[in-house]
Amino acid sequence: MLRTLFAVFGAVFVPICAFAAAFGPTEQLHKGEVLRGRFVQEHYMEGIEKPLKSEGHFVIAPPYGVIWAIEKPMPLTVTATKEGSLQRIGNVMLMRQSTEKFPYIGHITDMLGKALGGNLEALSVDFVMKKDGNPKQWRVKLTPRTQAKKGFPFQSITAKGSRFVEEAVLIRPSGFSDVFVFSNQAITSDPPSESEKMLFAAVARAK
Repeated sequence: MLRTLFAVFGAVFVPICAFAAAFGPTEQLHKGEVLRGRFVQEHYMEGIEKPLKSEGHFVIAPPYGVIWAIEKPMPLTVTATKEGSLQRIGNVMLMRQSTEKFPYIGHITDMLGKALGGNLEALSVDFVMKKDGNPKQWRVKLTPRTQAKKGFPFQSITAKGSRFVEEAVLIRPSGFSDVFVFSNQAITSDPPSESEKMLFAAVARAK
């Protein structure tokens, strides 16, 4: 589950804020707004010709949290809040990880909040950023610093896009990789839906 949270953090949020600061106005998410979109993920493994493919949608709603919902090939929803993370299929809970037992989940959530708030100084503690391009077409590569490498499942994260992140490539130390393609992204000022609020609340209720 931690890999999913890191994937969301690396593939979606850090590049948005990094390029907002580096190149001027772009789409940013603020408290009280909700970002929704769709994703296609391809997981490449050595010795396997065809990648493992999944697709679904995501919801980012500060200060509530993150919903990452895989629809195909098998429905699976991961919800992350400041209390922890919850993995479920429909109404069936598969796994819960609290920030009390897994403090690094809290660290990820904290990084997400700081990234969305544009606090790049906080991100530079954990990552070395290499940026190029312009607001119309940018590219950023993030490499974890030495102190952040322990427990961090990716060797590097490279993302590119324009208004939003359009593609992200995550390389694991094993050589395996994940490619994310994002689409239909939009920011609204409406609060999360009732069903989305229920998913966020379920993280705190689950034991």
